[in-house]
Amino acid sequence: AEKNLYFNILLPLHEIPLKNAPQLMQVAALSIAEFLNDSGISGIFVKWPNDIWVNREKLGGIIAEVLSVNSSYKLSVGVGLNVNVSREDLMVIDRPTTSLSILSGENWNREILLQKIVLTLENAFESFQKEGIKPWLEKWAKMDLFLGNKVRIVEGKKKLEGILLGINENGSLALKTPEGVKNVFFGDLEI
Repeated sequence: AEKNLYFNILLPLHEIPLKNAPQLMQVAALSIAEFLNDSGISGIFVKWPNDIWVNREKLGGIIAEVLSVNSSYKLSVGVGLNVNVSREDLMVIDRPTTSLSILSGENWNREILLQKIVLTLENAFESFQKEGIKPWLEKWAKMDLFLGNKVRIVEGKKKLEGILLGINENGSLALKTPEGVKNVFFGDLEI
């Protein structure tokens, strides 16, 4: 565990309507992806609803949930990022996974990385408060690994197949199916 980065931050939601809270998971994933891209990691993509991928391998993920704390709402954002794990370490995971050190060929200082990512998230949420989701939707479209591809959304025993059209303003996924466009709020995206 000392090779990776796992952390949680609590954000006050006083300026953000509760219904918009799910969008912050995408804003978090996207802002970290952009930060890593600017830090020299190429081939970075986002995968709905909350994953960061490089090419076809998972690098990290975000989990967000709304908590009620002393009669006000806060958003708990959990981030998991593979930092200094080797290919051998990752053999135990049954899906394609990578790390920053594999991609860059060097070890990363996790403390500095944590500080930079927290700052990145704070700035991203501040801009989200001012500008809303629209600018993020455009950025997401540029970084969406599976945009335009045939995908499958699996939720429990339910499966829905279609062409991925992108994400909507409410954070749901737009999928073109034979029955028309469906908006999906939950599930695992598979290709």
